[in-house]
Amino acid sequence: MSAPTPDEAPVQREAMTLTAVVFTYNYGHFLGKLLDTIFAQTRRPDRIVVSDDCSPNDSEEDLRALCARYEGVTFIRNPVNLGNVAHYRARLSEVETDAYLLLSADDYLVDPNFFARALEVMTDHPEIIAAYGHHRAVDKDGNVLGKVVPATDRSWTRFAGPELRRELALANPVPAVCTVIRTALHERVPPFPLGHGHACDWQQWYVFTYYGDFARLELIGADYRIHGDNMSVAYEGGSDYADQMRAAYAQVMDWPDVTDEDRARLEVGLARRVLHAAPLRHLPEELAAHARQPGIAPIAGEVLLTRVARVADRLAAKLRQRSFDAE
Repeated sequence: MSAPTPDEAPVQREAMTLTAVVFTYNYGHFLGKLLDTIFAQTRRPDRIVVSDDCSPNDSEEDLRALCARYEGVTFIRNPVNLGNVAHYRARLSEVETDAYLLLSADDYLVDPNFFARALEVMTDHPEIIAAYGHHRAVDKDGNVLGKVVPATDRSWTRFAGPELRRELALANPVPAVCTVIRTALHERVPPFPLGHGHACDWQQWYVFTYYGDFARLELIGADYRIHGDNMSVAYEGGSDYADQMRAAYAQVMDWPDVTDEDRARLEVGLARRVLHAAPLRHLPEELAAHARQPGIAPIAGEVLLTRVARVADRLAAKLRQRSFDAE
């Protein structure tokens, strides 16, 4: 992404209203933590909805009782299981506030000023259609995995639609877990317009870039739990990942606003994802299959270096363990 741009002088406008929509499916044991962090925000949502997609492991009575402990929380249980995308669309079609965000019950918010900052930026800058914070991966017990986002003296960074679109063609820097969206956007494009079951958030951000700019708040908005029941964990490790990504990219390439330049960039992005996910034994044939593709050389170099580094890390870990065992 490009270097941050300075904050612009705001124009005073009427404050925006906000709905937080929490989706759950067998995540009842995580839900209380998320609700606690929503209620700890300095600017609470005007409406909070918890929607359960017929969880077989969570009783309706238990979920209703939990939600009843929090003032003003609306609980909804679907009469039948809708699946993730249809579930999202059903609840988001009911939003009546100026902005909303989608939350998964197994995640939780971090910075208590996240909602206040997001709404402040979006109120003062109506061309911003979505505002998101940084997020951290954590294990099921909340222990932070990997590096934490470094501090910055900038309060937020603007990413113009075309700029972000180029980045999204290759990877997804916009988190699903802590992004506030301007509801009026859906007068022009529906929520989750393409609806691939495993890439719907990435597809949505890509399409949204044709309709406005994004703001990244320089704070940690949420923690994203990594555990065995994560849909994304199971998906990215699945044997059909490459086929799923080809289908998801094909849907985006058919979007009417996509230009030939966009399509070429998407082709490179698809190749990058397929190469990164290919088992090592299949990597040579995948590289050969993409060898003549324009713009693939730096991507192939990046993939090879990344894969070699991964193998080296695993070997180093084994050698360290042997050294410990020998002592």
